[in-house]
Amino acid sequence: YIEEAILLANYKVDFSKYGALLIINDPSNSPSANGPAFSSNNPSNGIPVDGTIINNVATSGRDLRAWAKGLWFCHEFGHNLGLIDLYRYGNISGHAYVGDYSIMGNIAGLAPEYLGWERWLLGWLNENQVVCQSDVGNGSVTLSPIETKGGIKLLTIPIDQNSTMVVESRRKLGYDKTLVKEGPLVYVVDASLASGNGAIKVLPITETDDKKLKAPMNVSQSLTYKNITITYTSKGNDG
Repeated sequence: YIEEAILLANYKVDFSKYGALLIINDPSNSPSANGPAFSSNNPSNGIPVDGTIINNVATSGRDLRAWAKGLWFCHEFGHNLGLIDLYRYGNISGHAYVGDYSIMGNIAGLAPEYLGWERWLLGWLNENQVVCQSDVGNGSVTLSPIETKGGIKLLTIPIDQNSTMVVESRRKLGYDKTLVKEGPLVYVVDASLASGNGAIKVLPITETDDKKLKAPMNVSQSLTYKNITITYTSKGNDG
């Protein structure tokens, strides 16, 4: 399907100038129920055209009208950038991992801003905006909201070779303006898990909450996971 679309457009498009494509089709006639992403890290699986290889494409589907603000594209292009699905594959409790947080989870969620961890992977955060607390002991950090520019955005505390605990600040700003509750959001990243299998889980982990809208911590609240305790001490204008 993608190859056919490229061939149809090739008479007036020099594809050698581009590294990624977006194909929009009539949602009443789309061959796909959902708007998927095509990504290939192997040139032999890419689409050759005009002396280049197209490895990244997002296409719309019959669900185009269902997603407000065109955010489906931000989800699918997130895959093209290397991000994985944060919702659970299967038919039961599909959003039990991260709830409404991150567009890579629930596209229609109340807090679709990319997680700080995803921003770090994408290179949108500088190294000096991430605090990695690897030493045993106590410490404190002021986290500025991920929806704003500047400041420290992430606290990471390694758990083992594959996983780490992450803390970020979420506020009712930007695409998170409909967020129900503000505060530090704590989650666990497990790099050994594949897309759709819970590589990121918001704490506390529960299989019955598909929204996680109450997950941000309250002032003076503590949260413990794997013998690591996070305490939310205070809130100010900066974080």
